[in-house]
Amino acid sequence: MDRNLTEISNAIAVSNNLSFRNLVSGAGHDAQVFGTFCPTSLLFVPSRQGISHSPKEFTSIHDLKNGIHVLAELLYRIAY
Repeated sequence: MDRNLTEISNAIAVSNNLSFRNLVSGAGHDAQVFGTFCPTSLLFVPSRQGISHSPKEFTSIHDLKNGIHVLAELLYRIAY
């Protein structure tokens, strides 16, 4: 993943008092392909009990809103 995009995302989380951690995803994502052509990053939001890619996956509205805020701010910063 692109180091600059990761650093910007981390800075946004810090400035909004959002807890975060950098992690390596074991899942296959389109980012694997795009990353060879353009700067690419992944943003994850917490899922209850860490369950993802499953019908049991659940993410709170609060965490979804925080993720949207980080994404919107990231897009704004790289566009301007």
